[in-house]
Amino acid sequence: MPRLNISVPDDLYKRLDEVRDSLNVSAVCQEALRREISRREPMPSDVDVTEETIERLLPEADCYVQPSVVTPSGKMEGIPVSIMEALACEVPVVASAISGIPELVEHGVTGSLVPPADSRALALALLDVVRDPERFRRRARAGRLRVLKEYRLERNVAEIARLFSTFGGPDRGSRPSLRPAS
Repeated sequence: MPRLNISVPDDLYKRLDEVRDSLNVSAVCQEALRREISRREPMPSDVDVTEETIERLLPEADCYVQPSVVTPSGKMEGIPVSIMEALACEVPVVASAISGIPELVEHGVTGSLVPPADSRALALALLDVVRDPERFRRRARAGRLRVLKEYRLERNVAEIARLFSTFGGPDRGSRPSLRPAS
């Protein structure tokens, strides 16, 4: 069974508390955020989840959040399939502006980008989703169109084939060996 790794920045809820009261948020949004923040519970670091569960729950989400960071060794996300899946379901996305993520999530067009490891910026972006859900639904629709246009298997295979024919590819008759040359 796949493992869903849930990681919430340690100070995100504190930042949500800080910024909530400083923004011009309607009383309804303020109360919804207050209830959400007050009912939070410690989240498990790993949760067993099936693909069917994700398929069922993702389209119902109000927002998909991917606060990616660069690891101390320099590893980072490429273009996360999970963000493609969220956008394909027209779920608004807030993600870190690192690596290949901005190729998919264009800030203000298909979602919102925040600096990595900036929990205040993440909290502000989430509050924007709460304050103006229709604007974020429009961005999610634009994101769906981008995913359907630019990330289709058939299109990508055809593009790779075109690149190989244009620039040359490995000679099928003499494939490189994994064994060291002797």
